[in-house]
Amino acid sequence: MKTAKLLASCTLVLLLASCGSQKELYSWKDYEKASYAYTKEPTEKNEEKLIATYQQIIDNPSGARKVAPPGMCAELGYLYFKKGKTAQAEALLKKEVELYPESEKFIQRILDAIKK
Repeated sequence: MKTAKLLASCTLVLLLASCGSQKELYSWKDYEKASYAYTKEPTEKNEEKLIATYQQIIDNPSGARKVAPPGMCAELGYLYFKKGKTAQAEALLKKEVELYPESEKFIQRILDAIKK
């Protein structure tokens, strides 16, 4: 009888412990909404909203890690490159490598292409 009560108590504790929510590692803010709007209708206005959203995510990171999500700096860098702002694009691509060193091989190819 004691074993059954102990087993039930342990099970209850485990169930309650698993119900707790964990803070997300990264905050994506309005990323989905802005990227969907731009993908659906790639106008200049939607592109500016997308750039503003990306910049907001990078400048004000939240979430457990307090850094921009993986790929965010690279995406914004690509948008700046498309607009002819190569200096800003390079800076953001370098920041991506700084935040996520594992991306260096991929990002370096992009940086090499920009310099050509």
